[in-house]
Amino acid sequence: MFRSVLAAAAAMASCTTASAQEINFVDRIDIRFHSGLDIFDFDVDFSESSVSNTITTTRPRGQSGVQPLSAPLPDDALARVTAFVIPATMEMAVGESLPLTWYAPLTHTVSDVTLSAMETVDIETPAGPYTTTRIELRGGSPENDIFVDQETGDIVRIDVLGQDMRVLRMSND
Repeated sequence: MFRSVLAAAAAMASCTTASAQEINFVDRIDIRFHSGLDIFDFDVDFSESSVSNTITTTRPRGQSGVQPLSAPLPDDALARVTAFVIPATMEMAVGESLPLTWYAPLTHTVSDVTLSAMETVDIETPAGPYTTTRIELRGGSPENDIFVDQETGDIVRIDVLGQDMRVLRMSND
């Protein structure tokens, strides 16, 4: 089965080895998103050692389709989003790294990734200036730089490498 994001992040953040009874498991994830008029539905089902993912694409102005996929899933795999939860729940000092195995439902891939605290960086966002720890997320696609405010532990910026995309903390006004 698949470890839930928050339970896995909490176990990692407390730096303990959790037993199977201490970690919540899920057997299904459903994702729906839109890109223009197109609709993408991901129906993901987990079993003991595999994952199946049915991707349904609805295109009002093009060809719709259904694509069933299945693959083996390592026991220690986490949901891709966990890599973005961990920096907000676990303080990482510059020089520390954390290897993970993730499953990405949108691309139906299992990847070995690493979170590495690289340096202290002063940045500006619409919400103001922050002194952050830049954490590199490498090994999956796309790769990211995650900037965590050293004072609050909040993620204030995420850069998507290789794309003209950046997520910024906005002003509270």
